[in-house]
Amino acid sequence: MRIPRHLLLAFAALACGACATTTTPTGDPFLGYWTCDHTRTLMFATPANTPDNSSKVRAILAVTSDNGKLWMLAQNAEAGVSCKLEYAEMDKSAVLASGQSCMDTDGIMLTYKTGRADINSTGFQASLEFDFAGALVGDAGTTPDASGTGTIASVCWKQYTGGGGVGVGGGGW
Repeated sequence: MRIPRHLLLAFAALACGACATTTTPTGDPFLGYWTCDHTRTLMFATPANTPDNSSKVRAILAVTSDNGKLWMLAQNAEAGVSCKLEYAEMDKSAVLASGQSCMDTDGIMLTYKTGRADINSTGFQASLEFDFAGALVGDAGTTPDASGTGTIASVCWKQYTGGGGVGVGGGGW
């Protein structure tokens, strides 16, 4: 199974802030474009006896701000663009705004419970927790309706800032 696009974006945005030493012209370390490695884990409630599933994906995360809100949007070559997630920023941390949901590229609806992104000396790191429901679309086709909980963990490094600035590449994981 692939990691939902919107989750990738959210994690990428969170992870990107922590990795960069270069900031945008406004001085906000989150803003710009990041490369992120995301690990998504699904823990199934239904169908019964379905084992947990983990998958990894790399995506580009675009982080912007508008009217005091931080927005993260992820994109990968396979899945395309995911939904845009809103965060409240507090210096070098950001917290996911409540009440957000997105349809994943796997065909399941993700309803976010919590999310956080932090910038530190080694890069940008992010985490999301969500409930999911719907028919998963995998390599073998569509599976029966599934539901459960999940997490996404992201590690990011800055590619470049907006406004013509140049970012500094960072490490991965």
